[in-house]
Amino acid sequence: MLYFPGNSETSEIAAASKYAEKWQAEGIHCLFASHPGYGRSDGCILSEEDVYVAGQVFVDYALKLPRPKNCPLIIMGWSIGSGVAMHLAARNAKFIDKVVLQSPYFSMESMVEERMKKTFTRAIRPMIYKLPTYENIICFLQAGLDKKVLIMHAVHDKVIPYSQSQKLIDYCQNSRFINPRQLNLLKFIKPDNYDPYWVLNP
Repeated sequence: MLYFPGNSETSEIAAASKYAEKWQAEGIHCLFASHPGYGRSDGCILSEEDVYVAGQVFVDYALKLPRPKNCPLIIMGWSIGSGVAMHLAARNAKFIDKVVLQSPYFSMESMVEERMKKTFTRAIRPMIYKLPTYENIICFLQAGLDKKVLIMHAVHDKVIPYSQSQKLIDYCQNSRFINPRQLNLLKFIKPDNYDPYWVLNP
């Protein structure tokens, strides 16, 4: 499992502490990335391409590691990392078996437009990274019927609206270029006894 974190999240502080122990207990070998300039990663992000280049180095490193025969390689991305993960899966579809997207967005442009007033987004659109998750999902799934994408999203997500995942599902399932069974959505619903420290469970 190759994990790409959300905004300001680092492999050492947040991602690994949340998932590593549980995943390893299930027999899942995992690697956690930190975006350039975060955690122990050098550099900085000056463009969308910077994130892709750094992510590709991480994927290349993972591909060189020994792993058991027939062991699937899965990429997972959360929030901002979901767009990066999907881009890398599409570009390395020959080697990637499955993708898990947690709180993804249709594209960065789409997400910003939904969150902000349209008059404001028109002014800043040239500065917004595209991160077209919808295009990359189609590209990845076209690589073979054995390719799978799982989308996970909380209905009451206040950062990335759930409607972004629904938009992804609708777009991809209406595409004539893929089998709709290759794409699935796991929806999380807030329980009646919700509190702000509740950990999401299906």
